[in-house]
Amino acid sequence: QSECANGCTFSRYWMHNGFLNINNEKMSKSANNFFTVREIADKYGYEPIRYFMLTAGYRMPLNYTVELIESCKSSLERMYTCRDNLDFAIEHAHGTDTALAAKCEEARAKFKTAMDDDLNTPDALAAIFDLVKDINTLSDASDKATLETAAKTFDELTGVLGLLYNRKKTDSIPAEVTALVEERAAAKKAKDWGRADAIRAQLTEMGWSVTDTADAGAALRSCACAAGCADCPCLICMAMTKQRTKPNTALWVVLASALALRLALALVTEGYPYDMSCFVAWG
Repeated sequence: QSECANGCTFSRYWMHNGFLNINNEKMSKSANNFFTVREIADKYGYEPIRYFMLTAGYRMPLNYTVELIESCKSSLERMYTCRDNLDFAIEHAHGTDTALAAKCEEARAKFKTAMDDDLNTPDALAAIFDLVKDINTLSDASDKATLETAAKTFDELTGVLGLLYNRKKTDSIPAEVTALVEERAAAKKAKDWGRADAIRAQLTEMGWSVTDTADAGAALRSCACAAGCADCPCLICMAMTKQRTKPNTALWVVLASALALRLALALVTEGYPYDMSCFVAWG
């Protein structure tokens, strides 16, 4: 009917997605376990929902739980933190190592193999997180060209899945904030904990969240929701990043069917995304 009405091919590929369950039960109004996308997004945002849908193959059933969506939110934060830290590493590059370049090619190959395997998005995500681990481990010793290659690869792979769309470029850190961070570091070194805590409180009032890291450094983030970003890990001395805002427009995402629909449309209009650039974000 559609082809007769529009005079064009309706679809070259038709894909059936798996069912969505809520806490291992069928979602239904009678069971009082029915949620709309908007209700979930109001609490967690739309991007964790997208990530949640990618954690299973499109033909596999999805089981929604609060724990899973929270885990997806945490995984996204790890990605954002890694990419922000990478920007800082590029700006302050001082190493000479190029081993990370080979890791990028390896991650890209794993990602492509996963997507060639009937759009195996769980394995594709695993390839991205392998790259995250390698970036966190090797970025401090890498040269600038290698770090830029890592950033390009990271953006390419996450872009295929439509992730990290809330990311903004890092702005320069105000001199006053930098001075306070350095003063706090000196106070900690002198074991003047009272002064260090006072500076931290002052930074919070100025809209900056500072968190001590395992490597004796500090993660600094400009954030209106400082409490929510205070747990970001950072393997670089100071990861100075600006606030990432939530989407200001409602994204059309349907938990059970949007993925299959968008994949079908992408295949119809753009062909299979071997160059990883035409697979635009669904939703």
